[in-house]
Order: sequence, then C-alpha cells, then structure tokens
Amino acid sequence: MMLQNRLTNHLSYLLILLLFLSQIQHSLSDRFIVIATKTPISATIGSDVILSFHLSPEINAENMEIGISRSSSTEFVFLYRRGQEVTGSQIEEYKGRTKLVTEHLKMGEISLLIRDVGPFDNGIYYCFVQSDNYYNENSLELILTMLGTGPVIRITDNDKGITAVCESNGWYPKPTVLWKDNLGKPLDNSNELSTEDESRLLSVHSFINVNPNNPTFCNFRSVLLNIQNQPGIRISDTLYNRVDRCFTSLIFIYAVLLLFILPIMYGLHKVRTLKAKLKETDIKLETDEELYLIKKNLTASKANILLDPETAHHKILVSKENKHAQCTYRQTMTKTPASTKRFEKNLFILSNETFGKGSLCYLDFKVNNPLCGIGICRNSIQRNTRINIHENKFICIVHISQAENFDFIVSEKESGQLRIYLNYDSQTITVVHVSQVESVSKSFEHGHEEVLFLLEIQENEVTLL
Repeated sequence: MMLQNRLTNHLSYLLILLLFLSQIQHSLSDRFIVIATKTPISATIGSDVILSFHLSPEINAENMEIGISRSSSTEFVFLYRRGQEVTGSQIEEYKGRTKLVTEHLKMGEISLLIRDVGPFDNGIYYCFVQSDNYYNENSLELILTMLGTGPVIRITDNDKGITAVCESNGWYPKPTVLWKDNLGKPLDNSNELSTEDESRLLSVHSFINVNPNNPTFCNFRSVLLNIQNQPGIRISDTLYNRVDRCFTSLIFIYAVLLLFILPIMYGLHKVRTLKAKLKETDIKLETDEELYLIKKNLTASKANILLDPETAHHKILVSKENKHAQCTYRQTMTKTPASTKRFEKNLFILSNETFGKGSLCYLDFKVNNPLCGIGICRNSIQRNTRINIHENKFICIVHISQAENFDFIVSEKESGQLRIYLNYDSQTITVVHVSQVESVSKSFEHGHEEVLFLLEIQENEVTLL
C-alpha cells in the first residue's frame, strides 16, 4: 500500500513538472526580436521609401499588433491590429501616404511604404510588435536629402566696396557654401541667410566682400551626399570700374559668355582634327576597338526624335513640344493619364521612335544639373514594376554626374551639352561631351528586337537638341 502511494506521488510530481516545462517551452516559443533590416535609409525628397523590419526567429505576424511611430506618443505613422489598419490614431501628415505590405507578414517581415517623402518625414522611426504573450521593439533612421538649384551670382555696390551674393534654392538639409580664392584657399569672411518655403526646403544666400585684386568663386555642397550641384562661379573685381558700372557689367557678361563658348569651339576643333587624321591614316581598326567606335560614329546620322509623354513616370513633366523633361517632387493638381506604356516605379521616359537592324545614329541633349542617366532599352521591357538596372539585361544606361564613381563625369569646367551614339549592329552605346574627344561606351543585348532611347530623369532637367 505504501509503495502504491509513493508511486502515485511520484507520478503526480512528474506530471506537474512536465506541465511546467511545457508552459516554459510555449512561453519561449512566443518570444521574438524586432530587427531593422537596414538603417539608416537614405532617400531623395519626393521619392517613395520602404521602412523594413523583420522578426527573429521568422514567425507569422498576421495576427499580431504592429505599430510604427515617430516617438513614444499615442499617435502613429501606421497601426495594424487584428488584420486591419487602425486610422483613428494616425498622424495627420501620414494619412493617405502609407501602406503596409501585408503579403510579407507570414514570413515575419514588416514593410511599410511611405509615398512622396518630404522634410517632415526625416528622422527616427520606432516599430513595436505585440503578440498575446510577448512585446518587442526597435528603431531605424530615415535620412532625406535634396539638391538645390544651380548657384546664381548678384553683384551689389555699397560704402564698403563690392559685395557678391551667391544664391541657391530648394535644398535639404542646409548646404555648405564654399568661397575660395584663385589659389583654392577658403575665404571665411562670408555671411549667410537661409529661409524655408512652404515645403520646408531651404533657400540660401551667402554674402562676401570681393577683393578687387583677387578672383573668387563659390559653390554649394550637400553635407550628406558630398556632391556639389554646380561648378563654382568665378568673380573678379578687377572687372568692375567704379567710374562706369554699365561698361564694366558688359565686360563681365562678355567674359562669362567666353568661358562657355571657348570650350565648345576648342572641342569642335579637336573633332575636326580627329576626322582629318582618320581620313589620312590607314589603321587596322580590329586592333583598336575604341578608335574603331569613334570612326564608325563619325558616319552616324542624327536621330530626329521626340520624347513620348505616355511612357513618362508620373513625376516627370514633359514640355508641350515633347523635347524637354523635368523631374518634379511636388504634388501636381493634374493627374497623368493612365497608360500601359508608362513606367510606374522608375523615373524613366522613352523616345517616340524605335531603332532596329542597321541603325547608326546619335542624339544631342543638354543637362541642367548633371545627375541623370541616358541609354537604351528593348521595346518589350516591363514597365509596371521596379526595374533593377544592374540585373535587367533588357536595359543599358550610362549615368552622368559631377561626382566620382559614375560612368561619365562632367567636370566643373564643362557645359552640360552631350551626345549619345547608338550602334545597333555592334550592340554599343557611346556618350561623349561636345568639348572633348574622350567617351564612355557600354555594350547591350538587343536579341534582334527593336530598341528605344531612354532617359532617367533624377534631380535635373534634360532637353533634346
């Protein structure tokens, strides 16, 4: 009898222990960690961004409560509860601009899309996830930037001498203004004034007294991107005679025009010289691929094309004559008409004509702020999804900028007039500057399919010539 009682007690203890262990295991299985997939996230004002978090271990988050906020307040950027969006506590500025990618929740991925981001959206975002038995949170940082317009110089006269005012608009965050003398030495005696517009973009004015015997220049530089948007504008007070301001202003204008005209004339002279050399010399072109491309391109004809507005991303504005395109990050009252030809995710626009077998042509274009891309793509390329230009073999783009690490670099001393050659049969595109012979070429695969010229309009304006 005693033995039976002992066995009963041991079995009871064992059952209690097993029940306790099962509860611990169930509690531990509910635990997870919220991890920011990428931080910080860098984006341009006016673009669409995705704030991405994921759960570790990977568990289904469809029936959990998910909140993304800017601080510890009771208002949310986005709140998801019991399979539905909760809008009552959403911050006013985010209404109509956010969307949770619910298809990813089964895999423990939390992806929140924010459309048309602006300066208000810059900063830290907190994400919390609440299950029936556990809670965890994490954060990430969104860093937004915007390059302003090219600098404009105004000259004023006062009792202290001549003052140069360097202006640029549409910046975020506030840029660094650099004044230097002709030896490249920084000048630190300048003053600045900055103002915000209704979109919280900054206009910056920098003032400096000009030394009559020392040329100076200024430029604006993004503190985050380390990119200057325009070449420095050079000023020399020796151009200004205080006796006759009108006469000296004319001299200054003529001098600035010469700075732009002389490089173009020099470039045309180099091209004519190269043509003469190619005619006089018998070269084995098969041993020099670059020279072969240059000589072949000299026989190309101009492509008289226009831009096709039906293919333009909805943030690209196209002129009435379909020769000028500009990217705008501001909301427009006019909705772009729906079109199956339109690029939905990439800032692209195509030409209105296709090119096929035997095509050897060129296209002249002018760039306002050199931060863009030009190239070709197949006519059948998918346009309703985001295109990864590094992985998609149906597209080939040459990226143009003043910064390093781009395909084609336009220096401070060069104008923005460029040319692209298309050689369909050799499957190559070549971009050259009108004031130089140097070029950048890329190969593509057309698969015996017709192609179109493609422009990637970022923070700039592009005009067909």
